Amino acid sequence: MNHDVHSMALLMYRLCRCSHGAYDNPHELTQSQAMALCYYYRANRVSRTISAFAAFNATTVGTASTVVDSLVRRGYVTRTRSPVDRRSMQIDLTERGREIGRGAPIRAFVDALASLTEERREALVSTVNDLLRMLRKEPERAHFGLCVNCRHLRDDDGPACGLYDIPLSEHELRQLCVKFENRRH
Repeated sequence: MNHDVHSMALLMYRLCRCSHGAYDNPHELTQSQAMALCYYYRANRVSRTISAFAAFNATTVGTASTVVDSLVRRGYVTRTRSPVDRRSMQIDLTERGREIGRGAPIRAFVDALASLTEERREALVSTVNDLLRMLRKEPERAHFGLCVNCRHLRDDDGPACGLYDIPLSEHELRQLCVKFENRRH
C-alpha cells in the first residue's frame, strides 16, 4: 500500500480525536481533565506531578495546573507535598478519580488495540514511539515508559528505582515514569 504522508498524518490526528469522541462522558469532563485522570491512574509516584503531566500531555505547566485545580475542586484528585522531591506537589487520585481514571478516556482505544494481533501491537508501539521521539521539541524532554523496561531498575533485594533509591512494588513496575530511560539503548 502506498499512502502519502499528509494523509497518514491526518489519519493519525483523526484517530486521536475520535478516541475522545468514543468516550462515554457521564461526568462531563473536558478532554484534558479526562486525560489527566487517566494519566494519574497510570503514573508512578515520582511521575504524579503537574510538570510530569504537562510533559506527558504536551502542554504548559500553567495549563496542566489549571486542569489539576479543576479536578481538585471537583473532588477527583488531592495535592500533597511529594515525599520523593519535597519541592514539588504530588497529585493523587481520590477513589472517585480512580474509578474514572481506570477507563477514561482511552477505553475505546484499549478495546480496539486488544483486537489486534500481538505482532501488530508490537509494530504499532515501535512505530508510535519512533514518531513521539521525532516530534519532541527538546531532545531532553521526558520520554515516558514503564519501570519494568527502564535502565534505572535494580533488582538486588526486590525491585527498586536506582535513580531515586526507592523500592518498587510489582504494580509500580507497570506504571508510567517521567524519568524513564530505555535499557535497550
